[in-house]
Amino acid sequence: MTSPAKPVPADGRDTLWLAIGITILWLSCGSVLLLTAAKILSTAIEWVKS
Repeated sequence: MTSPAKPVPADGRDTLWLAIGITILWLSCGSVLLLTAAKILSTAIEWVKS
């Protein structure tokens, strides 16, 4: 006899969504910093070449 799956408690769902939100925020901030660093480096290389 199989038992039905138990739903995730509300606290667990909140924690999961908080973790997902923090991860997405961290990744987006990291990508913005990476793009900014790439732009600064590109500008510095162009400045050195000229």
